[in-house]
Amino acid sequence: MKALADYVYTHRCDWAGVDPLLGSLRIDEGDLADLTAESFDRIDGVHRSSRVRCFLNGLRKDLKL
Repeated sequence: MKALADYVYTHRCDWAGVDPLLGSLRIDEGDLADLTAESFDRIDGVHRSSRVRCFLNGLRKDLKL
């Protein structure tokens, strides 16, 4: 999860849904299914970037966590 947040910050990615994660970043659907609300809570205070927070909030919403 932290690596994804770091990637979003470094590459200035905007939230565009789960599909780009699965396609261009080659993240496995099973890995996304393994994420929990606690995964997001642990990373919540790490990044101050509004872009990263928006990205993670979009991901969390799409995963219904």
